[in-house]
Amino acid sequence: MTEEIKMRAAGKSAEYESRWQIDRALFGATNWTALHDVLLFDRKTGGWCQIDHLVFSRLGHFVVLETKSAKEGMTLHEPSGAFSILFNGRSVPVRSPIAQNYRHIEILSDYLAGCNVLPKRLGLLPIRPTFENWVLVQPGSPVPKKYDGARLVQRDQFSKTFDAFLDDISVTRIFKLMLRSELGRVAEKLAEESKDNRRICEQYPARTELPEPIESVEPPAPEPRIVQPTVQYVGNRIACASCKAVLTPKEYGYCKINFTKLGKKFLCQKCQ
Repeated sequence: MTEEIKMRAAGKSAEYESRWQIDRALFGATNWTALHDVLLFDRKTGGWCQIDHLVFSRLGHFVVLETKSAKEGMTLHEPSGAFSILFNGRSVPVRSPIAQNYRHIEILSDYLAGCNVLPKRLGLLPIRPTFENWVLVQPGSPVPKKYDGARLVQRDQFSKTFDAFLDDISVTRIFKLMLRSELGRVAEKLAEESKDNRRICEQYPARTELPEPIESVEPPAPEPRIVQPTVQYVGNRIACASCKAVLTPKEYGYCKINFTKLGKKFLCQKCQ
């Protein structure tokens, strides 16, 4: 078994452990819900964004969680912010999970705003979400509790940390409270979007590029040049950038896969 396979297996094991800790902490909760392994489309780069865990509330709080595994230990090198893990007795640099998660938050925010997922008050003003960057690390890892605006939480301490976080939430946001049915609909829409994206990934595996491996021994690649896409909407549905016709699910899926080829535009079959 190669080192890469071992590291990927360790990453999957860590994700399952984090999922268990999160589901256990939220068991019976009515004001919070959780989704795992959420796959979103990045309209800016034409790539994919895989969120390990997403916990959100009726108050519009979205806690975005990234899991990092390191059974032998993980270290955050301050002040540079570089991360490394111990693997087979040697230090291996890995991509910053904090930076990864900030990218995930940006893509999630873009999706929530562009697709009108969140409910509106008085029929006009959508609930404005707030986002938390949490990284779940190996128990015993020598990392600070907070760094660069993110929380670094040992996986076995998630429940305790989450309870403390709930105590700190400002009551001034109470007027933005969603109904429990609205919270359920937001969860359903996100789950459906992730399922649809997963189906496209399975259908076109050669064209699928998940942006970050679970663990990588390679240095991070340079950030791609971002080109703002042309996105048109009819109501809350994506429309053709040329003729303004509402895209069918088949056209929408094709545009996701061929986003760069189509000039970073969503186009109906006729305009393609």
